[in-house]
Amino acid sequence: MKKIITTIIIILVLNLITYSNVLSIENFSATIYVDDDGGADYTKIQDAIDNSTDGDTIVVYNGTYTENILINKKLDIIGSGDSNIIGMDEIEDKPVVLIKEDRVTLDNFIIHGFFDGIFLYGVDDCLIINNYIINNEIGIYLIESFGNTISNNLISQNTKCGIMLQRCAHDYILSNDFASNEGITIFIYASANNEIEYNNFQNNKINAFIINSPVNYWEENYWNRARIFPKIIFGFRAIMPWVNFDWHPATEPYDLDI
Repeated sequence: MKKIITTIIIILVLNLITYSNVLSIENFSATIYVDDDGGADYTKIQDAIDNSTDGDTIVVYNGTYTENILINKKLDIIGSGDSNIIGMDEIEDKPVVLIKEDRVTLDNFIIHGFFDGIFLYGVDDCLIINNYIINNEIGIYLIESFGNTISNNLISQNTKCGIMLQRCAHDYILSNDFASNEGITIFIYASANNEIEYNNFQNNKINAFIINSPVNYWEENYWNRARIFPKIIFGFRAIMPWVNFDWHPATEPYDLDI
């Protein structure tokens, strides 16, 4: 009987701790505002990040923000659609946006710089949605990152890659417009079990290429023209030629609301 009572007490205490933590996060999360013209909490995005805590939302008003930002907290960062982030560190090879924390949302920005647009390094469950990612070397670069979603973005005019995955798995690339990218639009290296679905590929130099990436799932993408037969995605595994397939390519481009 004593063991049963002790077990019940332990369960009640653990539930109370969990409930208290949830209440703490809900009660103390804040919304922080950024406007480069002044009149908000901050004029720079990085200052808002530095003074935030996990769970906060940062709202960025219209404007041009010339900075390279580091996101190292669990934040929702939301732009206005006309919020431009322009990378400034041309010499130091910095991405415009470096994400080094899980569960970050980056929503509704225009991002362009000298090197990587957005770099996700060792992070899980992030959302990159509703952005214009243009005129970078690599639009979005993921290394050792899992379960992230890249959706409803325009990824265009990047000179080396639109998106590059390196040692990644279970990432989702869904309903994006890839247009006029030079180099390789989606380059997948040593990665598996990623899903690339319902995207438009139009007027790119090379739409996709894989190296040492045996199984990824390509489904119902539009590949520059209507196709009757499956689309072959070429690549290599070790020194041998290797292919993936989009077995059911779309016959017309998607009308994406970006």
